[in-house]
Amino acid sequence: MAYASSSRGGSSRGSSSRGGGGGTNLTAYAIAVVVLGLVIGLVVLLSAKKAGPAKPKETSPAPTTLKPTEPVKPPPPGFPTVSAAKLEEGKKLVASFEKNAADANRLYDESIRAKKDGDDAKWQAKLTEAGDLLGPINDQWNAFIATLPTSKDYDIEQVAMHYFARESGLVTKYTQKLAAMKTDKRIR
Repeated sequence: MAYASSSRGGSSRGSSSRGGGGGTNLTAYAIAVVVLGLVIGLVVLLSAKKAGPAKPKETSPAPTTLKPTEPVKPPPPGFPTVSAAKLEEGKKLVASFEKNAADANRLYDESIRAKKDGDDAKWQAKLTEAGDLLGPINDQWNAFIATLPTSKDYDIEQVAMHYFARESGLVTKYTQKLAAMKTDKRIR
């Protein structure tokens, strides 16, 4: 059987009379691209859901620079032990100085007034009396601290200041005018 041919010159079988063969292929390609895009999009979405939310990258802490350490000094050696009885003895001794120190300060003030008044004999007599009261304070305190224990690390004065800081301060306060008295006193 023979087909009738059209005047336009083509068979009706494989092509359209309007040139539709090329247009159909173009539409098919466009649909294929859209479908392929949808498939890729779905694959990406599904893989993201399975992996869970994106985790932040773990970062290691910034490296710290180590500073060289200074050598550790050993603690200072301990002071020699002073008994409770010796501590009490020192406190009582300094307490006994208070009255003599007060009397010596009164006599010293009287000597200064006598000097201002021009009474040299009274000035010198009051200085001597005051010095006689203050001198023994220094002597007795020095004799007491000489009995304190010492070590190769601490001498008597350091031990006295460690255990008797308050008392040493009081002795210094009581005898502070002694040096002035010695310079004012005339040698006969």
